[in-house]
Amino acid sequence: MQLIIRLRNFLLATAAISVLAAIPVSERLKFDQRIESFFAEDNPDLKFLQRSRNDFGGDEFVVVAWTEDRLFGLDPNTPYPSTLEAVLEEDFLPVLSEDAERHVLEAVDQLHKVPGVNADRTQHLGSLLDSAPRYKPARRSMLKLFEGTLVGQDGRTTGIMLELQPEADAGVPRGETLRRIRSIAAEMSGDVAVAGEPVQVFDMFEMVEQDGQILFLVSLGILSVVLWLMFRRVRWVLTSVGLVLGSVVITRAILQLSGAELSMVSSMLSSLVTVIGIATCMHVIVHYRDLRQQADPETMNRQAIACQTLSDMAWPIFWTCLTTAVGFSSLLVSDITPVRSFAVMMTLATGVILAGCFVVLPASLASGSRIREPAQVPLEHWLDRALAATVHSVERHPVLTALTCGILFLGSLPGILRLTIETDFSRNFRESSDIVRSLKFIERKLGGAGSWEVSFDTPETLTDEFLNDIQKLTERLREVTAADDSIRILSLTDVSDLPPRVAGPAKTLARLAVKQPEIVSGFYNEAAQRMRIILRSAEQQPSEHKAEQVRAIRESVTEFLTGRNRSLRELRHRLRECLSCWQK
Repeated sequence: MQLIIRLRNFLLATAAISVLAAIPVSERLKFDQRIESFFAEDNPDLKFLQRSRNDFGGDEFVVVAWTEDRLFGLDPNTPYPSTLEAVLEEDFLPVLSEDAERHVLEAVDQLHKVPGVNADRTQHLGSLLDSAPRYKPARRSMLKLFEGTLVGQDGRTTGIMLELQPEADAGVPRGETLRRIRSIAAEMSGDVAVAGEPVQVFDMFEMVEQDGQILFLVSLGILSVVLWLMFRRVRWVLTSVGLVLGSVVITRAILQLSGAELSMVSSMLSSLVTVIGIATCMHVIVHYRDLRQQADPETMNRQAIACQTLSDMAWPIFWTCLTTAVGFSSLLVSDITPVRSFAVMMTLATGVILAGCFVVLPASLASGSRIREPAQVPLEHWLDRALAATVHSVERHPVLTALTCGILFLGSLPGILRLTIETDFSRNFRESSDIVRSLKFIERKLGGAGSWEVSFDTPETLTDEFLNDIQKLTERLREVTAADDSIRILSLTDVSDLPPRVAGPAKTLARLAVKQPEIVSGFYNEAAQRMRIILRSAEQQPSEHKAEQVRAIRESVTEFLTGRNRSLRELRHRLRECLSCWQK
């Protein structure tokens, strides 16, 4: 320790230069804002998700929804119906009203100018009805088909469904695209909501990053005030704060140079480094103060006391940091990728704090002509006595202490066993946030914001027999979910069954692929020979309800495939390993 004390100023200067050099590097550390970052690379659900995105596009949809006074072109002199079903009972060719069509087209024109929006894949009622046959039953069936996605049950709410380009191809950050979309929506009259998976994911990471920074600064500020009130010396406040800030910067720089990225869990990195660093400094400063108080003021050698402090505290600090690092390393057994990355980051940060103590503390304890002794905290003696009495009580009554702890543990078990997994994505945000208000508006006025799918292989050429079988599966799923109003099932076979039914479903689908390719491509990829059935459900519902929905869908799909007759064996063979039913 004497060598460290002699080199204390050199070590402190080296640390300061290293931190200053690391600041630009640490600022480049970014969040991994991909939904894939939540899963291990070999996770089967992640593989299904990646395959689906390859087959059907990114599915990064943003919905801009609002309510019109009169969405459809009914007689303006008659009262407007209160539901979509009542609207469709009216004797008219379903078309948008002039005002609604103007609002939709103006919004679409502005949204298509936003960088990052794939204008070729936009869906809205205007284009849907324009490309549909001028045939009342066909248009009514089509509106019923897209109820919950492009038109609400109230017959007044509509939406524009935008598909975003991959961020690498967009040329602008995802945040800029979403900001422009929200800006356009804010200029529209009435209540307007903007929601979708990209919006939720972006807002989640944005808020987590902001909250992490606020938590770090606030906790560091509060602890700095506490240190000042306890020791009433600027030196000890600067020592602790300097150790924390330096450790955070160095850790972030190392992570950036190693190619790592922050995850949602690792956003707490800075705050936890603050807690570990401040606690370590507190132990050293208190021990240094005790040695100063025991020394003779006339013969006291401050450098010797500093050396003695570091010698006494070296092993306690080492073992404390080591056990902390081992505790964080235990999270490496998790199958959740963000948790494992958090374990690596915190283990690294703990090691940086350990090294920082032997670089920063020697100069703090021994440099300077006048080093004032850290002050004592008011009522500190009372706290010492209370802690000593607690230890004495435990030593005298170990059995009673064990029984008390056991009773408290057993009393907490009922609450632990009743814990459930939260699956409502909106619970990540405050009730007053834009994304929660938008989700509530869309799920109340338009339809469910949650998205699932059942995907499977198809024959090289679609046949009427195959499509009829898929229609039976679709009807089976609707039967299973009939009691749940929050679920909407969309299938390509519904589109092929639209009137007029002048040909079989295969020919109807081929004709539709020419007139409305954006609809067909969302369900069927001919080149990849893949098809899917899409399910929409409410995002804001209890986790037990969601789990039951997933279980019922899985069971119904399995039963359908295993219960078919000999004529469907080829279909079962093609579906055997490719069928996926999962919730995104």
